[in-house]
Amino acid sequence: MKRRALCGTSFAGVAVLCSVMAAGCGGGSDLPALTVTIPATAAEDGGDVTGTVSVAVAPASDLTVGLASDNTDRATVPAQVILPSSGTSVDFTITIVNNGDVVGDELVTITATAGSYEHGYDSMTVTEDDVATITVVIPQATINEGSTLPGTVMVNVAPSTDLEVTLTTTDDTLLAVVSPVMILAGEISAAISITATENGTVDGDVDVDVVPDAVGYVPVSDTITVIDND
Repeated sequence: MKRRALCGTSFAGVAVLCSVMAAGCGGGSDLPALTVTIPATAAEDGGDVTGTVSVAVAPASDLTVGLASDNTDRATVPAQVILPSSGTSVDFTITIVNNGDVVGDELVTITATAGSYEHGYDSMTVTEDDVATITVVIPQATINEGSTLPGTVMVNVAPSTDLEVTLTTTDDTLLAVVSPVMILAGEISAAISITATENGTVDGDVDVDVVPDAVGYVPVSDTITVIDND
């Protein structure tokens, strides 16, 4: 990954831009540089990935390199690694954090530092695997014909504006639900009302799903058994 950075050089008092690798421009320093190389992307649910710290010339003795992540909610690294005097690179593990929250893709920068070396860094995008869902929750497994019970519709990401939720059932001759309902901005739930119809016919006990629908959310239904009274 290349970045544009001020090299710290100037001509007639004007700073000159140069193209540098992710290890940084060095600010005109003659110190050797650390180079950090990590994958460009990592999936939140994809497990750990590997990064590398390298130098152009092997150090005279084992070199302790400090590592840091600027976003530990998405990726963490060990506090340090040892680059042996016999080599010019060392691998390290980047632990990708699966936080269960819907926050979208986020950039994480990993930085390496060591005495007498210019620091190095590289960035990766941790891609989101979680989705915004809307879920119906029915507090009991059965309902008798002619009865009404409360339920809840819930989201895992609070809406920024009032969210209209449409509710349907897979058999509206047996089960009715008041629709639509609103989840208010900043809230994560709203009450719903479910009624089993007294239809006067012998249907037997029937499982019926209550299904939510709202723009931008993946629906998760719940099932209740309507007990036939006839």
